[in-house]
Amino acid sequence: MFYEKLRELRKSNNMSQEDLANKLDISRQSVSKWESGISMPDLDNVIKLSEMFDVSLDYLLKDTKSNSDFKYYTVDTKEKEAMSRINTYAMIFITISIAILVTLFIIPIFLPHTYHNIITGKSYKGFIAYFLVYLEYRIVFISAIILLLSSISALLIPDKTLIRIFKKKSVKNT
Repeated sequence: MFYEKLRELRKSNNMSQEDLANKLDISRQSVSKWESGISMPDLDNVIKLSEMFDVSLDYLLKDTKSNSDFKYYTVDTKEKEAMSRINTYAMIFITISIAILVTLFIIPIFLPHTYHNIITGKSYKGFIAYFLVYLEYRIVFISAIILLLSSISALLIPDKTLIRIFKKKSVKNT
């Protein structure tokens, strides 16, 4: 129930009803009524409570109470934007790498090439011939594979982990 969760959150943050009331710019009696289940706060105050205690609106308003140790949380806007950018870039790079690989497989179809190895006496045609003869072809092919695999892994690794890895560290001026 909302009133139980509110009381629990307030106490776990070492706040009195008076402290909470002051932060919300309301009376202590209003907080008391919320915690006793007599009344409910308006939507603006529920949002403020959610932000203040760093919990989701679902957690505050739904009647179910989790028995697990799962901590309900909200994600700030900057973090959402960073997560969205990571996924967007990953999808763009996947598309580019797939386009490059498809192109590399189509080139030998329209421009057939044969490579004859004098030492072994074997002849190679198509993609393998291009791959064995042209260093640039190999470099582009290997780069596209690396780009594809790294982009896929960026989608599979949790966004928060990626943000933590690449987050700029602030340097203090001394």
